[in-house]
Amino acid sequence: MSDTRTPESIEGDIEQARDQLVATLAQIKAETAPAALARRGGKAVAGLFINEQGGVRPERIAAAVGVIAAIVGLKLWGRSRRRCHCH
Repeated sequence: MSDTRTPESIEGDIEQARDQLVATLAQIKAETAPAALARRGGKAVAGLFINEQGGVRPERIAAAVGVIAAIVGLKLWGRSRRRCHCH
């Protein structure tokens, strides 16, 4: 098969490919911007605590509160043990 396109046709194809590449790069840049990443991350975290119908998942919220309380409790306990010089 021989290519019967004209130089102008080939240049047009190159221009179109270049425009598509520029658009793709702009889309990638927009999707990887810090604000876009934060927005997607926030939606992912919210998805952990919200069900498909938009309601709250109380069991997951309770678990998260429990974990946070345990972490805070352990930090406070460790801090109080370091201050105690009764050993």
